[in-house]
Amino acid sequence: MALGPVRIFGLAHQPPLWRASFFAPATVLICSVALGMACLFLEWRWAIAALLLFLAFVLFLVRGARETLLLLVVLRPLIDWFVYLKIGSVTLGQAWAIALLGVTAYGVFSGQLGTLNLRRDAAVIAFCAIAVITIARTPTLSALTDYSHFFAWFLLIPALGSRDARGADPILELFRCGKFLLLGAIIAGWAALVLNQYGIAYYSGTLESAVQSPHGLSFLIVLSLAFLKPLGERNRGLLILILVGAMTAVFASLVRSTSLAGLVVAGALLWSAYPRKTFRWYASTASVLGLCLLIVLPYAPILMARYSDIALLATPDYSNAGSGRIAIWSTYFDYLNSEGVYGWLFGLGADGPRQIIETKLGAPLYAHSDPLMFLVAGGIPMLLGYLWVLTWLMGWALQGIRANQPEVRKFGFIAAFSVVAYILVSFMNGAFFYQASIGLALSLAICRSATRNPGPFNSAW
Repeated sequence: MALGPVRIFGLAHQPPLWRASFFAPATVLICSVALGMACLFLEWRWAIAALLLFLAFVLFLVRGARETLLLLVVLRPLIDWFVYLKIGSVTLGQAWAIALLGVTAYGVFSGQLGTLNLRRDAAVIAFCAIAVITIARTPTLSALTDYSHFFAWFLLIPALGSRDARGADPILELFRCGKFLLLGAIIAGWAALVLNQYGIAYYSGTLESAVQSPHGLSFLIVLSLAFLKPLGERNRGLLILILVGAMTAVFASLVRSTSLAGLVVAGALLWSAYPRKTFRWYASTASVLGLCLLIVLPYAPILMARYSDIALLATPDYSNAGSGRIAIWSTYFDYLNSEGVYGWLFGLGADGPRQIIETKLGAPLYAHSDPLMFLVAGGIPMLLGYLWVLTWLMGWALQGIRANQPEVRKFGFIAAFSVVAYILVSFMNGAFFYQASIGLALSLAICRSATRNPGPFNSAW
């Protein structure tokens, strides 16, 4: 039986032409196993898993990889609420990441999504090759999980942004997806704040173990702010209102690096919204910052305490500055020096950084700096590979700035500041393992799609 057009994200497309002869029995088999486990163990999580699998496979069969991938992206703020919910031997967050990678891989190999280009995407291909070798040297589940997060989000850029990506209006579709992602992240952040499962609970040690730390959610808000750009020309009042809500949620996370990154992107949005810097621009900027600070005023002592240890940099006890970052970084450099030339050239393997900190400091702390972590894991080649990936990310934003269409140039300007925000968090805190980077991936996919598909540039607001 032929299927008619189906609407998703407000767009009507014809179903994919490929047949589901293999996936139909696979769907029945997997769902039957999950339901059987639910009946056998009387475990409600298995029943939920069976239902989610059934709905996901139905969508996958009817709509194909692209729409399923976008739906997974939009659901990320909701997933953050239940990210550690156990479903069998995996958590909901891990199941989401596996589904994201699986759908992306299938879409690429089946031709429903864009593919990597050897010339344009050489940075990604080279870094993936180095990372695979690094993981193979110290194969652990934690290393595989962390690196798969990184692969999952930056592969979205060519997958959703290449000119062979299908859809009646891929740019409008991506914009709508980004809008829902941003609004969902803001709502999730405020809900966590109201329920006291956010920044204060995390830094006071009272956050429930099943709840996600505030880092990922606040970072997701920051990297999704670019989708407010169209409001700067159509409804500046609504732009300021949403920006205040977003930045309040970011400040309330008490995460210093994402707060600074949020100021970078928010400042770029306000700068772009007022081409002529009149009194209205200064008033709007002051209003946004003032309202955000007023809302988080009850948390002022905690906020000040979060930044107070920066003053330790000027004292003999400087190693404790930045929540002990200096001590962690010094430990890494000391260990590399002890390994000599071999350590600097080849690193210690993907799980090497974690093992060093556990041995030296007695705690499984991560590096709090992506470049340093990659240097320790894969040596200078991996560090250079990561810096190449960062230039690749910025390159797509710059292509948007150089585009012929004025709308693309304006959006590319904000996307470039989003990349700067990502680099800031990457260097100061570590960002590669956060799935929040899907917000940046959507922005750069729009720049890539718009520059390689000249035509009307439609946004969703």
